[in-house]
Amino acid sequence: MSYQRFAATIATSTIVMFGLMYLNTYAWDHVRWSETRAYMAILMGATMAVIMLGFMLSMYQNMRLNIAIGVGAVLLFAGALWLVRSQATVQDTSYMRAADINANGPAETAEQASARPVPEFEGTSIRTCVPAADPGPPSPLTFHPDGRCRPEPSTSRTTLRGIR
Repeated sequence: MSYQRFAATIATSTIVMFGLMYLNTYAWDHVRWSETRAYMAILMGATMAVIMLGFMLSMYQNMRLNIAIGVGAVLLFAGALWLVRSQATVQDTSYMRAADINANGPAETAEQASARPVPEFEGTSIRTCVPAADPGPPSPLTFHPDGRCRPEPSTSRTTLRGIR
């Protein structure tokens, strides 16, 4: 196998991995350019280059080129990782466009989940701890001298959607 074919394999796989990262997009109109996805695809492509070269080292006899590929892949990995973690190239307008698209995701997920039944749990959903010496309003939790809050006995039933 030639080094050109090796490079083509890595490049093709990196592009395919970039495309596969869009599979979790809910609707076609939400598909937009994503720097983070591009950096992650480069990161994965660099990792794959090192792994593939390691497994197929006997097929590639030019040791200098093998070392150059390995060092280049490690540097590419480090650069892509730094770009993903730092988000240094993301500007305010890019961030706001991405945030607008991503804001729909949780709403759509919640909308799809609303049809499923919600289990019921005993107790109250809102719990605050008020020291016994505090003359404030009554609380569903009491403060004990050992510093821990404990729920007061309750007969009400609560669901995750609120108190009924």
